[in-house]
Amino acid sequence: MGTKVAFVSSFAGSSAYIAALLGPNLPFTPLVIADKVGADIFRARGCPIDRDLTGRVIAAADIIDAERPALVFAVSQFPQSIEKSFLAEARRRKIPSISAIDHWSFYAERFSETVNSVIMRPNSYLPDSIIVNDEVARRGAVDAGLPAALLYALGNPVLEATQRAAQADVASKEAPSAKPLITFISENFEDFSKAGAHMLTFTEHMVLGDILQAAGNECDVQIKLHPAEDPAKYASHRGLRIVRDMTPARIACE
Repeated sequence: MGTKVAFVSSFAGSSAYIAALLGPNLPFTPLVIADKVGADIFRARGCPIDRDLTGRVIAAADIIDAERPALVFAVSQFPQSIEKSFLAEARRRKIPSISAIDHWSFYAERFSETVNSVIMRPNSYLPDSIIVNDEVARRGAVDAGLPAALLYALGNPVLEATQRAAQADVASKEAPSAKPLITFISENFEDFSKAGAHMLTFTEHMVLGDILQAAGNECDVQIKLHPAEDPAKYASHRGLRIVRDMTPARIACE
């Protein structure tokens, strides 16, 4: 079976990141633990789930004790989540842990205990190492109070795969030469607003409205949905193309 590595996810972006790491001929045995939309994304990408916690109450400690992984990996997000629970239990058992940050925001919240969006115990869920997207993210994380010694700017497998696919699409297909194309990358802003009242100053609908107003008749606008979004949320914007699983370059080349 080989060394067992636990991969934990309850968010769409986290599962996409982990799925990009997993493949054939791995030098370890992956143990995929997922919850809610995190499980949905794994299934959509054909990634087997060993422990689906959706709708179930199972303590992270019980799973770790039963499975005995040699390493725990999670892409930490800012709300309280199973990612934080598994990182905490790994630390209690002196099991090595690695986390990744897949955005350029909420650095401290991802590894802190929060109550009503307020950090109560800073850095209370720190792993042994933290992977960030680039040096910009590393500096931002240090400024937010994360220990510099834990941070490694190693890239992002999802963004790198997207870039490779986009370059291949552009090279193999000539994009239309009509109007310039604006692709609006949407996400449920309520999820972010829960992390702090300062995030309530605008929503995805307000931003899309500003884009449409600025574009006028000079540009085409289309919407790339987040995996957790319902296409019906933009039903009032008739005539806009809505896509879910394509890169902007692929959209442009079709």
